Amino acid sequence: MSNISLQIDNILQQRKQRLPSINDILARCRDMQKPLQLVDEAIAQISDPLDSKDPLKEVCNFCHESIYNFQSELTDLSVNIQRNLGRFQRETINIGFAGTKGMGKSFLLQNLSGLSENEVPTGDGMPVTAVRCTINNSIENNAKILFFDDDGFINNRLRPFFSTLGLPVPDSLKDFRLMKLPSACQDDKEEIYRQKLEKIQEQIDVFSPYLKGREEVVPLDNLRRFVSYSVPNNDRPGGLEPSYIYLAVSSVIINCSFPRSDVNKLQLIDLPGLGELDPTLEQRHTEGFQDNVDVCLFIRRPSGTRMDWDQEAQKALEVLTRNTPFSKPSDFVLFVLNAGGCKHDNAQIMLEEIKNKLGGRYKILSTTSSDSDGLSNDVLINVLMHLANKLPEADSEIYTKLNEKLRLILESIRSFTDKVRQDLKIRGKGQDSEEVIRHAAKDAKRSFAFTCSDLLKELEVKSQSNKELEGLSDELDVIEKNIQNYYDNGFNAGSKEAWFKNTRNSLAENIGFGGVLEREVNKMRVKIAESFSSLETLYKLRADEVRGRVIDAFNQEDVLNNLLTGQDVECKLQCFLDYIDNADMPIPKMRNAVETILKLRIDHDTQFYPRAYEPIRSLKNAVSARGFTLDGSNTMEVAESLYCHLRDLGDKTTSDISRLLISETRQVFNILYVAFEYFEDLIVRNEDAEDEWIRFFKEYFDDIRPGDRKSNQSYLLNKALKLIDDLRELTL
Repeated sequence: MSNISLQIDNILQQRKQRLPSINDILARCRDMQKPLQLVDEAIAQISDPLDSKDPLKEVCNFCHESIYNFQSELTDLSVNIQRNLGRFQRETINIGFAGTKGMGKSFLLQNLSGLSENEVPTGDGMPVTAVRCTINNSIENNAKILFFDDDGFINNRLRPFFSTLGLPVPDSLKDFRLMKLPSACQDDKEEIYRQKLEKIQEQIDVFSPYLKGREEVVPLDNLRRFVSYSVPNNDRPGGLEPSYIYLAVSSVIINCSFPRSDVNKLQLIDLPGLGELDPTLEQRHTEGFQDNVDVCLFIRRPSGTRMDWDQEAQKALEVLTRNTPFSKPSDFVLFVLNAGGCKHDNAQIMLEEIKNKLGGRYKILSTTSSDSDGLSNDVLINVLMHLANKLPEADSEIYTKLNEKLRLILESIRSFTDKVRQDLKIRGKGQDSEEVIRHAAKDAKRSFAFTCSDLLKELEVKSQSNKELEGLSDELDVIEKNIQNYYDNGFNAGSKEAWFKNTRNSLAENIGFGGVLEREVNKMRVKIAESFSSLETLYKLRADEVRGRVIDAFNQEDVLNNLLTGQDVECKLQCFLDYIDNADMPIPKMRNAVETILKLRIDHDTQFYPRAYEPIRSLKNAVSARGFTLDGSNTMEVAESLYCHLRDLGDKTTSDISRLLISETRQVFNILYVAFEYFEDLIVRNEDAEDEWIRFFKEYFDDIRPGDRKSNQSYLLNKALKLIDDLRELTL
């Protein structure tokens, strides 16, 4: 690795070490915005219903104004940080080249970059380059041109002229085309501006087709007409003719292969127009210094007639130093005395002139070389040595300024919170918010308990009653008809005739009466068991009715005020669990209670099968072949006798099950009663119940009592005070 490459890599590596610290400042800026917004919203809730003469209104107005200012300062700081992040994240060292016309700036750029007159044109004492260009060392060989759109052209090219002349800025390109400009200006400087503006208006048809607001890639041999004030034309005096296409160009990136291959991480930035009488040039050519230029070379070259430090040079230096990212302009601007091909005496006169006018504050490099290697040794290596010493200081200074700005903002926010907290407590009146929430929670719990007690009494009465479960008889009739259809269908053989035929065949095949009987009894047992399992839906309906009553009790206006939402009762109970789970404070017993009701099931197979299904389990014994005979002198008669006997036994089994289920009706309500009583114990009678209701209300008071947010000033004040305290904590 060459000395130049090594220097560049070391500088960039040191710079990147600052990135985490810069990102930390940016993160803190962003973290402060949301808490400020929350405080502002809380203050707005207090302020909106207040009369303009209320003393508290003045405090609220002060809060709004202060928060707006803090948010603006943090936003501005964030933008500044983001801009500087580009500087610290860059993979290149960027060197700007500036100078007044005829000082040899373009000559130096040509020799360092390997470009020609076509890309970096030179002129004999006349300004030639009109557009800021960034030159990359790249294997590509092209130029990327970014064009203005209409608005960009108006704001960047026209607005500075119109503002300087005190004229209204046109709203559109069409307005500018049709606008009648003043015929003359008395002030000489303003007259020059007017004439330039007049010329732009005359040439609008030349450059306006390019105002597309997009990027285009062009070959280097086609670049000059986009970046230069003039283009070659041998038919014109002086061999040049004006070109106005540059007016449509915002910036240019030139990619080319530098003569020296060891400067890969270096960008050269051509800053034209400094010192010229044009109000648009300073901003356009020096914007982005903070993040895009590491050092600027001010090129001076003695000529036969001008060796002094003139007004044009002074103005150009002032432009550069106003935009420097360094605290000391002399660290950012280096002078390069381009003395190649000049008389030695003239070069010495200019050197002394610079020293005398600038008091020796600026570093001056000198070169007489006219090739890449010579310029690299005379200029580039010295510039990199300068940057190796000064850039870490500048980067550290940037970080310090950003961090200090954040510290001052946080300090101001902290002072604001202390003052506002005191003013709100002094001028705000009303009951303490803790008491407001406690009373609301207690009242809600009391109202909920009253509703629950009515439901519990209903369930208790039903559990002790001998009345049949509503809907059970109808469901049993359906089950009985389903089983009868099963018999009529020949025990699912398709028909009784089909069953008779199958049974005769089985008897004829010597399977025997016992084998046929065992097979048919097992099938019938399964069918009867399956038929009665449909009662599961009836039991679920009873559980859902209880859950629905619980939801209605919770959603009463004086309890949770329709807080629980969802398509069905289970969704609404799950909504309640989500609220509990998302709370900052634990509410375990209330959660257990809600989950108990959500999971409440009356399960047919496990809760009723052991008692009500005894007839099914004994069915097999009832049809035991031992001591059991069938009438009939042939297989058909035996089959018919077996069918009738099986059907009679099935009917008896069905009847016995129905009778048992009817007698067990009270058990359904027992299950519901016991489950609901356990739920009520947890959520109402438990010793922690009141505290848990209060915790829930603290978490979701705004959602449960939205009307109180507007009417209960004391609650809103205390909510704001809590948010202000949280904000203050973030500033520490």
